[in-house]
Parts: sequence; C-alpha cells; structure tokens
Amino acid sequence: MAEGAGAIYPIYYGVLFYMDATPWPSGCDFDLLAFTLRQVFRPFEVWSSREYVVAPFECLGFSSGPPLTVRFLATLQTIVSYGLFTLFLLALRKRFRML
Repeated sequence: MAEGAGAIYPIYYGVLFYMDATPWPSGCDFDLLAFTLRQVFRPFEVWSSREYVVAPFECLGFSSGPPLTVRFLATLQTIVSYGLFTLFLLALRKRFRML
C-alpha cells in the first residue's frame, strides 16, 4: 500500500505548486512525503487541525493548514487506498479457498 502513496506525492506537489507558484522550500519535501504516507495509515486525518498535519503546509505558506483542494485529494486517496486493500484481501481469500 505504501508504494501507491509514494506515487501520489507528485500530484500533491503539482496541486500545491499550481495554487502558489512560489519557489519550493528545500525542507518541505520530506514533510509532504510524510503527509502523503500518513493518509494511508491514518485515514481522514487531513480534516483534523493537529499540529503535525498543519506544519508541512505552514512551510509552504498556507498558514491555516492544507488547502481545500488538498483535503479533497487526500480524502480521495484514502478511499481508493482502502478500496484497493479490500479488493486485495478478497482476492487473497478467494485464492486460498480454491486450494
């Protein structure tokens, strides 16, 4: 599941760069990657106002946390990740049932 989270990182990067086309600070790459992975392991956390959710976006100049576009994208990522994980478990169950 974590491989898919790494693949969506450039999409977050593109959305944030499109919203605010200022130069990307060098210390923010890891924060955004950690945010991307956190969406898989802590679903819908993007809607909370916890410090570790807001901090990566303060680095980028968004003082109130993730923009609404990023929140919807993170919600979509969470839903798709868990949907694919559910399909994987169903396929695994079917595979071992056939033996």
